[in-house]
Amino acid sequence: MMRRAATNCFSTGSSFASSATTQPGAAVVPLRHLFSTPQNSKALDTDFLGTPSNRDELNAKRPISPNIFGVDGKPHYKFPPIALSSVTNRITGCMLTAGMAGYAGVALTGDLPAAIEGFKASAPVLVPVAKFAVAFPVVYHTLGGFRHLVWDYTVAGFSNETMEMSSYALFAASLAGSGAAAVMTI
Repeated sequence: MMRRAATNCFSTGSSFASSATTQPGAAVVPLRHLFSTPQNSKALDTDFLGTPSNRDELNAKRPISPNIFGVDGKPHYKFPPIALSSVTNRITGCMLTAGMAGYAGVALTGDLPAAIEGFKASAPVLVPVAKFAVAFPVVYHTLGGFRHLVWDYTVAGFSNETMEMSSYALFAASLAGSGAAAVMTI
């Protein structure tokens, strides 16, 4: 008589062989035994790598999954300006894509200049904010692209100090340029 092994292989007490049929009395290996840390570090035979003798104790103190924010909402890590600059460049690229999709959607379904004029007439206080929200991704992503072109063609400016200073300069120039665009009237 054949029986099917348990199909839920993601819980700790379940079967690893989720779709296999087994004989009655055949051993089914629980998933927790396949991925658990052995009690004895010598079982791994990694002494030649310099494995510390208290490996299991050190692993027990490590977080299970890397996370950026704690339960209280405060970040665990302080991001350096270079990382913030890189993340901001990616976010502004996504914002530009979403903005162009919205622009295309309005242009295809209606009159874009009339929609802009309607917004300006209905919420004149929000016009500088909207202009800044449009200008910042354009300015930041463009200046970030120029910075990367310089890095690619000159292979200069790769020390931590120069990259950090260029990140501060990029943020400052983008905020200044976007602020100027927000108050400018064409």
